[in-house]
Amino acid sequence: STDISNATNLADSSNNETFANETDIVSSSDGNFTSNITGNETDMSASDTNATTCECVVKIGVNGETPDKQGNNMTLNGVNFWLNTPEFNITLNGKICRIEIISANNDDNKTVAVDQAKKLIQQGVVAIIGPEYSSMAIPVGQIANDAQTPMIATTATNPNVTFQRPFVFRVTFSDAEQGPAIASLTASEMTNITAAAIIYQSDDPYSNYLAQGIKGYWEYLNKTVAAYESFNETNIDNSD
Repeated sequence: STDISNATNLADSSNNETFANETDIVSSSDGNFTSNITGNETDMSASDTNATTCECVVKIGVNGETPDKQGNNMTLNGVNFWLNTPEFNITLNGKICRIEIISANNDDNKTVAVDQAKKLIQQGVVAIIGPEYSSMAIPVGQIANDAQTPMIATTATNPNVTFQRPFVFRVTFSDAEQGPAIASLTASEMTNITAAAIIYQSDDPYSNYLAQGIKGYWEYLNKTVAAYESFNETNIDNSD
């Protein structure tokens, strides 16, 4: 197999990311929640019947995509799964607190996503989960970072989501790692292939940067990019 240990540098030499632990993620910039999270707890959703025993409320915003026909939203589903984990509670500064989730539908639109992020921050959330996609996570990340409100992008992969943003984090590997990995896998699995064509969507941050990573590492392997062509959403012809 091909060594891709330097793939990140090839695709994005300036990205310098750090990852926080759970304490960093829920801490707010004003110091009110310099937190100490412990396990072993009961359901702490907003509707929890034991909420009266809690000494504080921690608001977390979810900036999520439009639910599907069944009403499912992958990010919100994940949050609810976490909240409904048996014996879950959260302790901040020695106080037992409940978590209040404030959900905001971004309509899969970056302008709406930015507006929703501003509203969540105004409502006093200590952190924002989402958006899912790079096209929205990049502008929302700027809003969150400027407000010093931690944000965790769930599936966004473009390095610009977190670049020079100490309050913004990601869950998945960035395109700077995924692009070279794709090129490496292709080269190792198809050893007789020496040339490749790359087609990408120029107006989509995910597709655009991923294509750059693939191209850069493919050429690093001394292979040929026979075609590097782009399209955008406005010129797609879906007719037969």
